[in-house]
Amino acid sequence: MKYFTSIFLSVLLYCNLFSQDISGLWVGSLYNDSTQQNYYYQLAISQNNGKYLGYSYTTFVVNGKTVIGIKSLKVIPQKSGFIFEDDELLFNNYPIAPPKGVKQITALSLSETDKVKILSGRFRTTRTKQYGRLVTGNVILGEKQELANDKLLIELEKLGLTKNLSFYKPATPLQKTPLTIKEVDYKNTKIDIKIVAPPTDPLLEIEKRKIETIQTIYFTADSITLQLFDNGFVDGDSVSLIVNGKIELEHLSLSTKAITKTIAAKGDSLKIIMYAENLGSIAPNTGLLIIYDGIIRHEIRFEGDLENNAAILLKRMR
Repeated sequence: MKYFTSIFLSVLLYCNLFSQDISGLWVGSLYNDSTQQNYYYQLAISQNNGKYLGYSYTTFVVNGKTVIGIKSLKVIPQKSGFIFEDDELLFNNYPIAPPKGVKQITALSLSETDKVKILSGRFRTTRTKQYGRLVTGNVILGEKQELANDKLLIELEKLGLTKNLSFYKPATPLQKTPLTIKEVDYKNTKIDIKIVAPPTDPLLEIEKRKIETIQTIYFTADSITLQLFDNGFVDGDSVSLIVNGKIELEHLSLSTKAITKTIAAKGDSLKIIMYAENLGSIAPNTGLLIIYDGIIRHEIRFEGDLENNAAILLKRMR
C-alpha cells in the first residue's frame, strides 16, 4: 500500500509541476557575484505539447559600452523547478569573441505572491580548459504581461524565430510600456525584483531634459583626465558621460572605485554632460567628478534626475 501511495504522490507532483505554465516573457536582473553588478536579463519561454524552448537576452558593460547577447536555451523541467542551459549564441555585438564552450546553466523555481509570478534562483557557468574561471550569481525575474516594444521579441522577430513562441501573436501592437519595480515575499525572504530597464541611447533622450551648467573651469593641457565616483553612499546610480555631443562613457554604475577616461582637449572649449540613467535607491542621481588638467585637480559634485542634467563647461585659458 505504501508503495502505491508513493507512486501516486510522485505522479501527482510530476503533474503539478507540468501544470505550472511558465510560457511567456520574464524580465528582471542577473546579479554577478564577481562583479557585484546587476545586469538586465530577460527570458522568452515557449511550451508546445509539453516541450519547452527558450531564449535569453543579456546585457553587459565592456569598456564603458553596453553590449547584448541573445541565446537559445534548453529548458529542462525538474521536480523543484526548471533548468535553463545555453544552447546557441544567436546574436551578439561583443567587442571580442566570447570564450568557446562556456555555457550558463540557471536553475529557477516558480512562485506566485499577490498575483505576481516570480522565477528566481542561481546560475553558474561551465569551465573549459581555456577558461577555468567559474562565474556564479542570482537571477530574479517577474512575468511581463505586455509584449509592447519588447527588446527580445524585436530581435527574435528579426531572426525569424518568433514563430516558435506559443504565446506570441505577430499582430500584437508594439507600443512603449514602462517597466516597474515590485516587491514580494518569496519563501519568507523579502526580495526586490529590480526590473532593470534596457539601456536607452542618451543622445536620443538628452534633448528632452533641461541642461544646467553648474561650473566653468579654465584649462591649458592638451588632454583632460576624468574620474567618476559615486558621491558618498553607493546606491546604484548609473550615468553616461557626454563630451561635446559624443558619448565618452556609457551606462556606468558608479561606485567608490574610480572610472577613468582621458580625452583629447581639442578646440577652445569642452562641454561635459552627466546624463543620469536612473535615480539609484536614493534620489537624485549623485556623483563626484574629478577633472585633471595636467597636475591641476578640480573636484565637482553633481546631481541629476530624469528631467535634468548637470553640465561642466571647460574653456581654454589664453
